[in-house]
Formats: sequence, C-alpha cells, structure tokens
Amino acid sequence: KKGVVIKKLGDLVDSVEYAENSKDVISTKDSDDDVTYLRVRYDGYAEKGDEIVASESEYPRLYRVHKDDIAISGMAAFYGSSGIVTEKLDGCVVSPEYLVLRPKEGTDPRLIWMLLRSPEVRADMLLLGTGIARTRVKWENVKDIQVPFPEKKLRDKIIRTILVHIPTAEVGY
Repeated sequence: KKGVVIKKLGDLVDSVEYAENSKDVISTKDSDDDVTYLRVRYDGYAEKGDEIVASESEYPRLYRVHKDDIAISGMAAFYGSSGIVTEKLDGCVVSPEYLVLRPKEGTDPRLIWMLLRSPEVRADMLLLGTGIARTRVKWENVKDIQVPFPEKKLRDKIIRTILVHIPTAEVGY
C-alpha cells in the first residue's frame, strides 16, 4: 500500500565472482604491478588506501573493483563499512576479505548503499556472520537478507535526498 515491496538482497545485486584468468585478478606472488588498496571507512565512504607493489601484499590475490561496485568489508560490515566505488576509485584493489557487489540493471548503487548501511541490515549481517567472533560476512549468508525496495517514485526521492545531504564525490555522482 505504501509503495514498498520486500526483496532479497540477491534480487538487487550480484556478487562479483572473479575468474582466475580475469584482468581483474592480480596474482601477487611475482607481480610488480603498482596497486592502490580501496579502503572503506566505518562511515560508509570509500577512499584510496595504501599504494604498494602487488608482490608486497600479504594476500596471494587482489581483486580490482570498478565504478558503481559496492565494496563491503567482510570483517566490518556490521560497523557500516560498505562503500560505493566512485569513478576516481575505479581500478583500486581489495583483498579476499572484501565482498564486492554489483547492482543489477536498473538498480541504483546509492540505494543499495543506503540499505546496506541501515541498522536493520547491519544487524542481520551480524546475526548471519561467521568466524570465531561471528563477524565475517559472506555472500551465501547475506544474499537472502530481506530489504525494503521502494517503487520508482520513492526511489528517485531517496536518491535526491542522498545527493542533497552527502557530498557527491563520496557517492560517485
């Protein structure tokens, strides 16, 4: 009645699955590529992190992210560490500790970002977490989280509100 339907997160985004031979996968062992880590802060903004030579990484693989991807810190999602990859962050890399989501066609990444940072979804992610301290977020655990998905008119209003109250550079627009 109020223009909102309930959808599963997996109906709105796909988890980015990196194929081993993809140009977006950097095997760090012998790589002399200069890379810049993507850092996602607790306040939900993504920014450039450390610049390193890939072989200096402690991870065997790093993964490139692209504009409009949503990067979620697998270990700090419930703190709010979900951020949109902006144009200036396109090509940064994340470790395997990140979950990278790509909005499905017609789904605005800013809306997904807002939903992921809501107290309700963050609580669900915490409840579904794995690991010793039960904080690790994995796609198979979060794809079925139910989220409110507003009708187009309300979605457009939400996006306009985000743009008025948040510096556009922070959300990529």
